[in-house]
Amino acid sequence: MKNKYFVSIVGKSNVGKSTLINHLCEQYVTSESSKPETTRLNIIAETMLDDLNLIIIDTPGLSIKDSDLLSTAMKNSYLKSLEELDLLIILSDITKSKNFEKNILDIIKTEKTKAVIVINKIDLFSEKLTEYQEFKKCIIKLFKEQVFFISLRNHEGLSSFIKNGILKELRNSKIKNKRKFDKKRNELIEIQELIRGVIINNTYQELPYDAAVMINKSTNAKSVYKIDASIFVDKINQRKILIGSNGDMIKLIGSKSRNLLESKYNKKFYLKLNVCVKKNWKNNYSFLKEIGYIA
Repeated sequence: MKNKYFVSIVGKSNVGKSTLINHLCEQYVTSESSKPETTRLNIIAETMLDDLNLIIIDTPGLSIKDSDLLSTAMKNSYLKSLEELDLLIILSDITKSKNFEKNILDIIKTEKTKAVIVINKIDLFSEKLTEYQEFKKCIIKLFKEQVFFISLRNHEGLSSFIKNGILKELRNSKIKNKRKFDKKRNELIEIQELIRGVIINNTYQELPYDAAVMINKSTNAKSVYKIDASIFVDKINQRKILIGSNGDMIKLIGSKSRNLLESKYNKKFYLKLNVCVKKNWKNNYSFLKEIGYIA
């Protein structure tokens, strides 16, 4: 357990949490999308930064205003993830108000959790240097914690953030978290959420966030990783959208998911997908527990 640090990335929807995690891990870990509620579970990834072993936790988007059981479970999952962290990265961007970030800082005061503020999308300032400098002054004045300004799009400021933010903060602190995590369970969560990310990115506006993926059976053999999964939707017409004309959409989802999985795990995948209708599943406690959205 030497040099294992738990790091959590929090922020409102669409600020770049998944993109940042994928950058730090140098591989596809979790869904990147401009759509809210892309990540529903605390996806955990393990990576090395210099000599430090990091367990990185991605958190569900917290700008969700729905009052269903799923949304409540996501918010509770987020709050639980703040416990026993070695470092909290609070990610925002230049387009968002900063009340959310200030509220997070108030929450973690009792836990004495170290935090850094990261402001993404500075590339949107383009050549407006004076405006950018004024923005930086306002942000630095607003927060007492260290603030880093980055662009995940063009990688500006990332090396400084990693060196002087993540690595410096962790090297100057003792390991706080001694817990272990279930690698097998986390791997299945990653696979299930990767498939759901493919669904989101390929159904566009036709399918709202009423899709969930559950792995029914998995066999990780030497030659091939076999996954049998069900995709649940709320309505019959949503099932028709996912299947598509002559099964074209489900074939596309299966093909893209398989390619991502094989690239991520460097292994052959056999993927079987079945689309099911389960009405009002977002408020079904036993189903949400079975699928892993409620602990």
